[in-house]
Order: sequence, then structure tokens, then C-alpha cells
Amino acid sequence: MSWDDLRYLLALSRAGSLAGAGRALGVDHTTVGRRVEALEASLGVRLFVRSPSGYALTSEGLGLIPDVARVEEAILAIERGSLGRDQRLTGTVRVTAAEAFGSRFLAPRLGALHAAHPGISVELVTAIRALDLSRREADIAVRFFRSTEGGLVVRKAGVVGWAVYAARGYIERRGVPTAADLPAHARIGIEAPGAMPPEHVWFERMAAGGPCVFRSNSTACMLGAARAGLGVALLPCFIGDLEPELARVALPDEPRRAVWLTVHRDLQHTPRVRAVLDAIARVVADERALLCGDARPPQPPAVPAERALLCGDARPPQPPAGPVERGGAPAAARRHRRNKETKRR
Repeated sequence: MSWDDLRYLLALSRAGSLAGAGRALGVDHTTVGRRVEALEASLGVRLFVRSPSGYALTSEGLGLIPDVARVEEAILAIERGSLGRDQRLTGTVRVTAAEAFGSRFLAPRLGALHAAHPGISVELVTAIRALDLSRREADIAVRFFRSTEGGLVVRKAGVVGWAVYAARGYIERRGVPTAADLPAHARIGIEAPGAMPPEHVWFERMAAGGPCVFRSNSTACMLGAARAGLGVALLPCFIGDLEPELARVALPDEPRRAVWLTVHRDLQHTPRVRAVLDAIARVVADERALLCGDARPPQPPAVPAERALLCGDARPPQPPAGPVERGGAPAAARRHRRNKETKRR
């Protein structure tokens, strides 16, 4: 029996399905099934039973889990200790962050890190669930909550703000949303797999049960729906404030959350991990105003009549009138009629 066999046992016990265990291990689901069957054959016991809800441990399997988990922790501690002693400024650093923050804010701002340390390769994993740093699922986590697990070192890097946005076309049709009439507006909401994030709890409370026309677990999808004019959406300010097609709606007590940089204590002094941590901390500090929503103060969007007045379209240019004779007709027109009458005579 080898540790490589036992980690398939742990992965399947945690995921409850071959596909989930395969994703966790980075292998095909058929590989998981084959390796678990081989382990069962070598031990001479059945470790799992297949049920409608997935794979469940047998009593023999349950009895093995505590010992196997201790083996896993010992091996991971050895790996972290070895990495912690690695003084090279080269190698891979795995970073996890929320999808919107990772793709729209962090990834476009890592150029300076690469220029300073070309030997460091960053793997950026955007995930809905929080990856386990103790099990080396990631080396660094950028989170909007403070982790409390033992063995982790946590540092506050900055603050992210959220605000409500709507397409300018939507505002022309429906008017500027206010705190008083927000429940009457079409809403774009979040489809959260677990507990709803606190900023969306605030949004739902402000909307007070108004009509929700679109939901998604993806910030990119909510942004697309807002740009299409489906309704009002709550978006991070570092996304919404940079969208020219969207107007920011001023509402009271706009939510904010801290940005926490998290790393396992065994890795906090590893040079390549420290270099990436410091680079992320710098870009968060440099973009403080954008992140917290102070880069573009909320402006009341112009309603159609005001917009026409402001841009000069309210009154189209009129051709200047010529001199007016008695009776109100322009002089040139009167002379033209007299000339035609003279010719007929």
C-alpha cells in the first residue's frame, strides 16, 4: 500500500463522487474508480458503497479515515516545511481568489511582478469554494473574509466596495432608482450555492422583495445582464465604475468588505511566496480608490429631457429669418411675388 493509493480514498470520501474526487486530484474520474478498486482488492475489504446520492463509506472505510487523515497531515507538513526552506526566487506560486476579483482586478495587474521576478510562475485559481491552504490546494488566498483556521497567517490589505448600477438605456425607460422606489425596479440578483454574501443581503433588503428578473452565480453574467438593460445590479466598484455603459446609483450605506491576504505559516517566509504576497499587497494599495469605490463618485444620471438640454439637442437649429415687412412676411418673399405678377402683365 502506498500514500498515492490512500489519497484516492480520502478524496472520494470528501467529494462523494468520482467526478468530484477527480477534480480535486486533477485526474479523470475513471482513474479514481480504478485506484479505489485496486486499494479495496489489496486490503481485502470494501471501502465504499454506491448510493443514489453518490459514494458512501462502509464501516471498514470509516475506520480507516482518521489514520489516513493523520498520514496526509504528516506528509503535507513535510512538503510545506521543504518548500519553506526553499530560498530560490523561482518556481510556481498558486493563488486563489474570487472569480471577479481574480479575473477583472488581479490578473491584469501582475505585470510588474513578472518583470521583477521572471522566474516565478503564478497559477491563479478562481473558485467559488475556499481552497484549503493546509492541504496545499493553494499557497496564497485573497479573500473577502478573515480565515480562522489554525496555522494560517492573515493580513488585511485593503477594502472593496459594492454599488448598484444600471444601464443608461434602462434609466431612460424607468427613471433613476432611489432608495424609496428601488423595490419597484427590475433586479439582477445572485445565485449563491450557500449563504448569501453580506453585500447581496444588503441589496435584497434594499430591494425589499421587488421583482428579480435574472440571477447568476457569475459576476460576469450579472454585468452582462446589467449592460443589456435587464435591471439594476449590485457590482464591485472596481468593475462597475469602469463601465461607460452603466450609471452608478447612489444609495445609502453601500457595502464594503476587507481584502485579506492569507498564507500558511510554513510558507510565509518562502521568497517566491513572499514576493507574490508583496506584489498583491502593492496593487491593492495602489488601487485603493478604485477598489473601495472612491475613484468615481456617484453622479445622478441625466433623464432624457435633461440629457437633451445638456448636450444641446433640446432645440434644433433654426434658419435665420430675413427682414420682415409690414404684415409679417419676409421682404425677399414679398419682392419675389411682385416680380412674378409684373411678368404676367
